[in-house]
Amino acid sequence: MTENRHSRPEPRQRLGSMLAEQSRRIGLTNEDVEALEQTRDRTPAEPLSFGEWVLAPVEGDVVQDSK
Repeated sequence: MTENRHSRPEPRQRLGSMLAEQSRRIGLTNEDVEALEQTRDRTPAEPLSFGEWVLAPVEGDVVQDSK
């Protein structure tokens, strides 16, 4: 075994740092982000369902949807 068992792993790059670096590299500006925020759909998402079966809110039982 030639590896040093006590060597430290390389520091990991954080997601926020990576996103900021990419944004700078492609020239994304605060104005670009603001424009995206203004056009974003803020409608709440539909609840997740599993076909005809839904998770019941009562004691975690599974019931069939009456649709």
